[in-house]
Amino acid sequence: MRKFYLLIVSFVLVGSVVTAQTITGTVKDAQGKTLSGASVALQKLKDSSIAKLAVTNSSGRYEFPSIQAGSYFLHVTYVGHASKNSASFEYNGAGDI
Repeated sequence: MRKFYLLIVSFVLVGSVVTAQTITGTVKDAQGKTLSGASVALQKLKDSSIAKLAVTNSSGRYEFPSIQAGSYFLHVTYVGHASKNSASFEYNGAGDI
């Protein structure tokens, strides 16, 4: 099985006080190729429970809308690659990470 490297190009939090916040990013392999159809789980750091699930689009992008403040990490799987976890991060419900 080939080694799988998760490159989270960015976490972009988009929204305003009126709308819910969204976490987005891009999944790429070790060569920098975007991965379409990768499974991305947003998991709570406290107990590893799944907060949201997404599948990357044709550009390797995923989106998690309506996220509550908390500590999270991402778990990514893709056929033919080993699964990978991101570093943990704190999401405060507004602003940028």
